[in-house]
Amino acid sequence: MSSEVRDSLIHLRPRDHTTYCGMGRTVMAAAPDGFLYGRSDEGLWIYQTRMLSKYRWLINGKQPEYSAASPVEQHSWLGYYIAPLENCEDAGFPDCSALQQTLELRLTRSLGEGMHEDVDLANHTQISTRLKLELDVDSDFADPKEAQDGNRLQKGRLTRRWHDDGGGAWELEFDYRAEHAYDHQGEKGIARLHRGLKLRIENAGSSPRFHDGKIAFEIELPPHGTWHACVLCQAQVEDNPLPLEHGCYAIHGGEHEWERKRELFLRGATRFAVPEEKTLAADFARILQRSRRDLIGLRLFDQDQGQQGWVPAAGLPTYVGLFGRDSLASSWESLMLSAEMARGSMAALARYQGRKVDEWRDEQPGCFPHELHTNPLSVLNFDPHARYYGGITGSLYYPTVVAGLWHWTGDKDLVRPFVEPALRGLRWAEKFSDFDRDGFYEYMTLSEQGEKNQGWKDSDDAIVYRDGRQAQDPLGTCEMQAFAYASKLHFSEVLWWLGETDLAKKLYGESQELRQRFNEKFWMEDEGYLAMGLDMNKRQIDSVGSDPGHCLVSGIVDESLVPRVAHRLMQPDLFSGWG
Repeated sequence: MSSEVRDSLIHLRPRDHTTYCGMGRTVMAAAPDGFLYGRSDEGLWIYQTRMLSKYRWLINGKQPEYSAASPVEQHSWLGYYIAPLENCEDAGFPDCSALQQTLELRLTRSLGEGMHEDVDLANHTQISTRLKLELDVDSDFADPKEAQDGNRLQKGRLTRRWHDDGGGAWELEFDYRAEHAYDHQGEKGIARLHRGLKLRIENAGSSPRFHDGKIAFEIELPPHGTWHACVLCQAQVEDNPLPLEHGCYAIHGGEHEWERKRELFLRGATRFAVPEEKTLAADFARILQRSRRDLIGLRLFDQDQGQQGWVPAAGLPTYVGLFGRDSLASSWESLMLSAEMARGSMAALARYQGRKVDEWRDEQPGCFPHELHTNPLSVLNFDPHARYYGGITGSLYYPTVVAGLWHWTGDKDLVRPFVEPALRGLRWAEKFSDFDRDGFYEYMTLSEQGEKNQGWKDSDDAIVYRDGRQAQDPLGTCEMQAFAYASKLHFSEVLWWLGETDLAKKLYGESQELRQRFNEKFWMEDEGYLAMGLDMNKRQIDSVGSDPGHCLVSGIVDESLVPRVAHRLMQPDLFSGWG
């Protein structure tokens, strides 16, 4: 007997940090109580722009007491608050302490391309009461970098307008426009940005007014009376208003197009069944089931490639965009679950594959993009990251994912559209990434604001010698060679089955030559380990890091060396949870 392991309805744990709720390119990063106080890590972020910087509810001028809150799904959230009745003495109750927690505020929040929040008040007493409910709200359209360091670089114009639409709804409109004259390494011009947000009040039990940054409602609640309103936040990106499809109380799904796609994926993806007895296998299967839901929570719906392909974001809340190596690595790792991510990611990346030499963006013909951002500073061309190519991993790794798709499906027609982009990526590596023609792959940053390190470890201080000195480019890391080896080896098989036998033999031969050279040049006998890389003078970058783990997975490590590399990886200084 076996059955599908189901997720528990809810898992509660204390939280004293920012809580996240998101779907697509929309993320609500709020304080634990669900409110926004203008802090650097908080906001309603849509297309990496802070559309709301302040958002909190007040009752009679005071913040209600936070009672409980929890995400319901990745894109939905529910919060409860309590407040006292201020007129209990007037109603003949000399001791108000017994009634201090009898006014309840409930917020039901659902996110899509915007946000829908249901606001419900309930009077749990026998006393009629009158109160003022206020929404303290504002926007600054900040870039994540500006929000983090407090330094405003963009100089735009923000306008606010409150009006009654005449049909029983009210709107507070935030409109932001900015432009920036740029001149970077041959790229010169004026970039423009237009973002906006309409905060709309519908189905309100009483009419609101707006004053001094607050939307206020005067409310009368009879004994056991209730009051309701809907708050809809609809974003505008450039000249395109984003659709807002969520209706009232949509936390458990509905007719939203994104919700339909989400459920189609969950129904079609691989499921895991285990014996009903409580065993480690059951716990493991539960983790896999949870991972399916977490994965679909990263879907960038605007990047969907037809009905059978979609693209994951690199991560919430900061990296809500298409990243070359992240989408490819996630797709390859999840091919057992579904081929949809691989199909979508490879198709999307092929659309943005490099076409020209552009030093500002570290772009060359055939390379795949490292990251595509939609944040204001990138769109305004303060930096090159709206379309930036300074990451070598994606181009070296793309053919491996094509081969993975072939291995899991055996469908020639499915893999054919990705063959030419993969070949262009390999040709780019041979022409632009082997500077001294020694058969090893290197990177060198050309952009004035590009990534200093462009391998798997891409932080500025990541590639260092044993004594802590930083290695200067051009340099080639060990995992770059591993990705190139795996791609040539496995992609040669795909080409063989597609009838490209001569090219298949060529790539296979190159993979074996690279493997031999790699083990000769990268091995550190005194450490029993692989060097992190080779510097510009072809000397070993002799620090010990986690990068050789990629080499083990790829198969580039000689069999006689595998036990020593694996043993070193498992020592406490490396097997730490952080590599």
